[in-house]
Amino acid sequence: MESVHEIRRRDDRSVRVHDREQCRRRHPTVAGLHHADATEPVPFADLEHPRPIGPFPLRLSRGFTHLSRRDMARALVSGHRMIRETFVHIAGVGYRIEERIWRSGIRTWDDFSAAPRPPRIGQRLARRIEDEVERSAEALRSGRHRYFARKLPSREQWRAFDAFRRHVVYLDIETTGFSIGRHAVTVVGVYDGRRKRSFVQGDNLEDLPGALRQAKMLVTFNGSRFDVPFLRKAFPRMGLDLIHMDVLHSLRRLGFVGGLKSIEAEMGISRSDETSGLRGSDAIALWHAYQAGDDDALDLLLTYNLEDAVNLEPLAEFAYEALRSLCLDRGYVTADRYESDGHSVVR
Repeated sequence: MESVHEIRRRDDRSVRVHDREQCRRRHPTVAGLHHADATEPVPFADLEHPRPIGPFPLRLSRGFTHLSRRDMARALVSGHRMIRETFVHIAGVGYRIEERIWRSGIRTWDDFSAAPRPPRIGQRLARRIEDEVERSAEALRSGRHRYFARKLPSREQWRAFDAFRRHVVYLDIETTGFSIGRHAVTVVGVYDGRRKRSFVQGDNLEDLPGALRQAKMLVTFNGSRFDVPFLRKAFPRMGLDLIHMDVLHSLRRLGFVGGLKSIEAEMGISRSDETSGLRGSDAIALWHAYQAGDDDALDLLLTYNLEDAVNLEPLAEFAYEALRSLCLDRGYVTADRYESDGHSVVR
């Protein structure tokens, strides 16, 4: 017998999933993704990161029951897959129409022109989709990231992660305080999956724009409200028109709550002994201690900041795989699909 999950409205328009049998909240990745006949979980692709991603085996549910187990595993690791399965960047295509396209058997851009027109999609919209699919494919082939940064809704820019991961930058900043108008950037940690770099106020902070020149995608935690506005103020001429995946919002959609450190702990991502327990307010205090002459405080601050940046990699990989599976398997549960009393039941 299938478990029943109740979708409750949240202020940020995402959802929490409740397992009525267990009477406690569980993440959709744990409680909601089940393959109807599976006896073994289908795991995520191995994440290229030294820190493990906690106990989160992924089960696929009814949307993929037509696939063999080998094909299901391949579906999770295929390169560039999600961006080529995306249609919501096209004018006139929302979540419902995109889901209708998928359910009609059209899974990728390549399928659209070869398949019959999906039901309840007019000829004019179908022609627009076909034209935009061609432009999207050309932009992807030529690596024009600004096209997707401009076309994808901000909450859907995670879909480009796999396609542009060779040009991704994981970034975290430290500041003298939390007010953009009154405080300044002190340290910026940058990680591209291979090299870790620190930029420090009064030393080499002015080199940051050059370090980001080759980047095509930015990954942050709460960067849309904090890191990016601070950087725009500090570097008004720096090009930040990158694809931006804010993993805070991606993880919220998966049911994770709390700040970066609490989510890391929940997912089994470890920190060094010297930085364990440090928070943003401690980073401010460390900067002031360094300004007062304590060089060891700067060393600890740089370690803490770089761990923030490096730990974004497994979080982004996890969020990408989980969101893609939820998206294609079950479709989106958006605000307009709730019942009038604010509750809906999904079986």
